[in-house]
Amino acid sequence: MSITIKQLAALAEEFDFDVADARRFLGHTEPKKRGRPTKKGDDSDSDDERCSGGKCTPRKTETPRKTEIPRKTETPRGKRAPTGYQLFMGSTAAKVSADLKKSAGDRKLAPGAVITEVGKRWKGLSEKQRESWVAKAKRGT
Repeated sequence: MSITIKQLAALAEEFDFDVADARRFLGHTEPKKRGRPTKKGDDSDSDDERCSGGKCTPRKTETPRKTEIPRKTETPRGKRAPTGYQLFMGSTAAKVSADLKKSAGDRKLAPGAVITEVGKRWKGLSEKQRESWVAKAKRGT
């Protein structure tokens, strides 16, 4: 026949004996704590715990960093410089859009129609013209 901890506690209160001594005498081991195991050398009865709502968590202590991580502040993060194609697109997109609206009449333009047409015109440029747009992009103009 086995006895539960609650029954043992009730008997200890009635007959006035120590529950821990009785458990050792009966060969009962301490119940295992549920949840994540504590770190070695960490006493759960220490004053370094905070208890709220029945749950106790160890206090976090400030630990200094072992090595300082260098921060790169020399090069600010920003937008990349536009390419030659992007400059070409910015200068011709409005004209291409107007041309396509005229030729479409009452029909709606497809969402990527302007970009597709600008791409076709970019491919239709001569090598010299493309290089001039790339040079403008490199200068930042």
